[in-house]
Amino acid sequence: MASHSEKDWDGFWRNTSESAAYRGGAPQEAVLKQFWSRFFIQTLPRDAPVKLLDIACGNGVVSAVALQTMENENLPGGLVFGLDLSLSALKSLRARSGNVHCVLATAARPPFKTESIDVLVSQFGLEYAGLGAIDSASRLLKAGGVFAAIFHLKNGAIYDECESNRQAIIRLKESHFLPCAKALFSPPMSVSDRQKSQERFVQALTAVDAVLQQHGTGVAGGTVQRLRADVLRMVQNPNAFSQDEVVNWITGMGAELDTYSGRMSAMMAAALDENEVEEVQAILNTNGLRPVLCETMKMGVKQEEAAWALIAESVNDGE
Repeated sequence: MASHSEKDWDGFWRNTSESAAYRGGAPQEAVLKQFWSRFFIQTLPRDAPVKLLDIACGNGVVSAVALQTMENENLPGGLVFGLDLSLSALKSLRARSGNVHCVLATAARPPFKTESIDVLVSQFGLEYAGLGAIDSASRLLKAGGVFAAIFHLKNGAIYDECESNRQAIIRLKESHFLPCAKALFSPPMSVSDRQKSQERFVQALTAVDAVLQQHGTGVAGGTVQRLRADVLRMVQNPNAFSQDEVVNWITGMGAELDTYSGRMSAMMAAALDENEVEEVQAILNTNGLRPVLCETMKMGVKQEEAAWALIAESVNDGE
């Protein structure tokens, strides 16, 4: 049976084409793409095909940069694997690129032989599976292989955004906005009961407006703003929708809000502080990987610290 986290992420990829940590057009997009472009240009071999594994790949934004680099630099290419626990994510990846071999598995148990991978990468993914997954992943590298990962930074800009998103969703749920809207489409009621339902809905709407005023209309990827607009459209045009249609939609949206809040919590729980990054480096070192880069990445208009960037090389035999 899938864990709550697995269900959350599969539901996420079923309903979006982009990761919350890598939204198209988001301030961090250019920084992340620049990092991976530079990394692949410097790392991918020019005289032999490569075996590359993108762990917790999502819809393959990192794999896409690798493939583009191979094409732009006229490299020999090779095999590119994208591993993720979400079937929906892999379906999105397959639609995006038929040149990536999709692998449905957890980062903690990658189905590859020890010392079988030349280049192993991960962006906002491997840390979710814990330090044990980093140990398992690093054992996959051949001598001379390269490991590169971008991790969530505890108390960084993306972390703070996740907390803001989570708080907004919690307040939205606490406003009872959806149940109040649902009540308006209940079976026929007395004039007095309907008036009370309408008053409760207006109070809930006021609470939602307060959430948007504090957190901004873009909070949670615009989910709160869109939800408000959709509900108002239904309430103001009740004859345009069937009762069952509205009730089922509202029930489904309530479940989506729960899973969204769960994803935000998971992102925050996975974020690494300085001590935990030192633990990661110690694990890599134990498995014969030498750190090449370990630093925070600055993103956004304010150039705030938002993530960790870590690169390590597997020491060649005889070194």
